[in-house]
Amino acid sequence: MVRPLLKNAMEDDLPDDAAQPALATVVSMPIRFTPPKVSTSRWHRLMAAPLAWRRVALVLLVLLVGLMAIAGGLMWKKKAASAGTSAPSISTTALDARPVSATPASSRTVLTAQPSTAMSATALAQRAQLTANTPEARLLRVYALMAAARGDDALEEARRLAKDVPNFSLAQLAYADLLKARTSPLKEFGAAAPLMAGDIHEAVTGKEPVSERLKDLSAEARARVNSLTVSPPPGAIPSQFVFLSPTVRHAIAVDATRSRLYVFENTPNGLVMRQNYYASVGKLGTAKRIEGDLRTPLGVYFVTGRLSQDKLADRYGVSAMVLNYPNQYDQLHGRTGSGIWLHGVESTQFSRAPQATDGCVALSNGDLLALTRSVDRQATPVVIANQLEWVEPA
Repeated sequence: MVRPLLKNAMEDDLPDDAAQPALATVVSMPIRFTPPKVSTSRWHRLMAAPLAWRRVALVLLVLLVGLMAIAGGLMWKKKAASAGTSAPSISTTALDARPVSATPASSRTVLTAQPSTAMSATALAQRAQLTANTPEARLLRVYALMAAARGDDALEEARRLAKDVPNFSLAQLAYADLLKARTSPLKEFGAAAPLMAGDIHEAVTGKEPVSERLKDLSAEARARVNSLTVSPPPGAIPSQFVFLSPTVRHAIAVDATRSRLYVFENTPNGLVMRQNYYASVGKLGTAKRIEGDLRTPLGVYFVTGRLSQDKLADRYGVSAMVLNYPNQYDQLHGRTGSGIWLHGVESTQFSRAPQATDGCVALSNGDLLALTRSVDRQATPVVIANQLEWVEPA
């Protein structure tokens, strides 16, 4: 096989008259092969073994690595469990920092919040300390202390909050979890829920299953934590307020996805956010279309009136502000319904789950009373959106 290849190569490279002598010379040359050196290392002996033996060796190697990993994991878990009883902590996965990114949209920059890396427990604690001393701010400080593994401080903060606001279910649950953590590590949110007398009563009477109550509380906790980690861009305003008239003193915007209501003041230097509150919307979400669909409408509305507590059932709290739903745009699109309000909550509760109304927007009674000071009848716009679009002021 070698000689014909050499013959073809020589015939291609040399002129015709020189090809024959050169070919004769090359063909007559003896061809010598040097046998390769045989390695005596274990690896080469393994590779030289039959295929079946090589597969067996590979499987054994994988099993060995797996056993080493399992042993290391068990040692780490045992060490973590032994340290968990002294300082309870919660996962900071849910405490993500969302940095602001800017993307061009037509002639104006639209600012959006996007998920990114997790915020450290220290940073979260610092931000919570800067918040006003409201029940929500105090609860966030409890969570921050838990995330920082400062169990004793978190327990004391939770104890005071549960005493001061006894109908704040999230505060009571945090306090119960921290008490339970003194005897065993916390494995999940609401681990102490079955021990709470109120939940035992509800479980026995069938009023509301403990598991459903925990789902609601967990959703509320995430929404409240996100108020710190997913805050609007500094100086940004909702796109609906870009051309707001200077005669409008205040404006309100509801972000249904984030369970948040924002209050703006129209100053000589432009809109300034003065406050933001946790808020609940319809049981089936937003985009109301017909009467009784348990959805909150989306659009721009105005407060047309106010109802005092003596004219309301207890479920609507201390007050209610009536919105002009359906407005002309809603009527043009065939949307029906009525009685969409901004209202409070039952006297036995501090707040509701993120989706827990018949279509209204509900705030805690204290927050609603504070909000009424920023509302002018027929003049304060109330924007309700699935997710607010934040833009730079004009």
